[in-house]
Amino acid sequence: MKQDCHEFFELNPDPDCLIESMRSIGYSVEAAVADIMDNSISANASEIHLMGVYFEGRSSLMIRDNGNGMDLDELKSAMRLGSRSPREERSKGDLGRFGLGLKTASFSQCRKLTVFSRKNGGQHAICWNLDHVKQYRKWEVEILTQPQIKEVSETEKISRNGTIVLWEDLDRALGLTTNLSRTRFNSMIKSIKDHLELVFHRYLHGEGGIKKVEIFVNNHPIAPLDPFNSKSPSTHAFQTDCFPSTEGIIESRAFILPHQSKVSRKEWERHSLSHIHPGGYNRNQGFYIYRKKRLLIWGTWFRLKAMNHLSQLARIRIDIPNTVAEDERWSIDVKKSTASPPPEVRDRLKNVIHQIEENSKRPYTSRGRKVLEESYESMWNRYEKNNDIHYIINRSHSLIAGLENQMDDVEISRLKALLSLLETSLPVSTVFADLGDSTKNVNQPGIDQAQVKETLDAYAKLLFEEQGKSVDEVKSILNSMPPFDSYPNLVSGALKILSKDVTSAQS
Repeated sequence: MKQDCHEFFELNPDPDCLIESMRSIGYSVEAAVADIMDNSISANASEIHLMGVYFEGRSSLMIRDNGNGMDLDELKSAMRLGSRSPREERSKGDLGRFGLGLKTASFSQCRKLTVFSRKNGGQHAICWNLDHVKQYRKWEVEILTQPQIKEVSETEKISRNGTIVLWEDLDRALGLTTNLSRTRFNSMIKSIKDHLELVFHRYLHGEGGIKKVEIFVNNHPIAPLDPFNSKSPSTHAFQTDCFPSTEGIIESRAFILPHQSKVSRKEWERHSLSHIHPGGYNRNQGFYIYRKKRLLIWGTWFRLKAMNHLSQLARIRIDIPNTVAEDERWSIDVKKSTASPPPEVRDRLKNVIHQIEENSKRPYTSRGRKVLEESYESMWNRYEKNNDIHYIINRSHSLIAGLENQMDDVEISRLKALLSLLETSLPVSTVFADLGDSTKNVNQPGIDQAQVKETLDAYAKLLFEEQGKSVDEVKSILNSMPPFDSYPNLVSGALKILSKDVTSAQS
């Protein structure tokens, strides 16, 4: 019986074409640097230095660590494209997966990649030069001689073990093909620093279960940027929720960040993350996905809910297992910048969202009824019916009622007409648009302390004398009512006057 004959032949990719294609994989310079630092952390480094050098229109970036280092065989393997299978099981501390990160991250930014490594007294260096690959169309790297190694900057700062990754000819780091300006180069370094402070904030802080890492940018230590502002007493942190995955345990914890009135302006702006990801709180709400406590993706609800202003302070930390199978289930890409939760996880995440939404609705009641909680007399009442929301001036507010007591019928009619006009002319659309503009802060003009005191004293007296509130009831109302809640000293002064009045009446 005649058997089919199969003919096989190799179709090797053109080195220059393939590498140039790899350069367009979509790394930002910030993500590319973070990918290199993943290797340093996986190599047990406790100290990582990023140095940016600009001189006469040319620039370079260097990342140096004090990790385990590599011998020559290990370095050759690390510099090989596809040095490991993405399906190969990695150690618990390994933040890589595809065996491409070092090369693709580097090629996406520069044309010349040199890696120097020292281990147990031996030192070696290998260089990828894309101009050489283009010229000779060969997958060739250069193994540096010892005299050449001495010319690599800062090798003397690695005493025993460690690695240096050097990027030269940064033709894509700023999207430019001409000489870089110093201003744009410095802006790039700052952007990288900001990104690292967020992505590695749990390592920088030294959170339990991982080794603390110090990162320096041009010899200056960077500080962790906790996107949940978990140290603030005004942050509402929910209980950690754990649920099983096929590869371990997924942990989630929800946070409601402090309102702008509860933190300083500097703290508010820093935790908006707008200097890292434009859009401020509104664009940075949602899930924050961590693998091995390294932030991968943030500022998304995975289409499980819409982003809106009411949930802009909600952020949910998700820790997923550091396994190959879990990476595949979450569809994590080589850049570690996109992911999609598997179906069974999406159902659990919906429950987490529901938990936050229920907490946010706690001050509200059923449809068609007044829904603002009345622990104090609000000037505005919020009503919700069907899908419509209305804001109505609180006509029963003590100040309005007190004013009406001093008016005749004609004046009261004019006052009511004025209040109705104010309600119908409330610029809802404009306010909503302004709140969504991350470049501006929406703040109402304040009044000076003398005006606050005058209004507060009059209101306290009205509550006490005309409404028959006790001193303790007046205190509770004033301490929970804007803007008086921001002036505890003035509240105390008003209460002392009321207490004296009570003492005088009793005597």
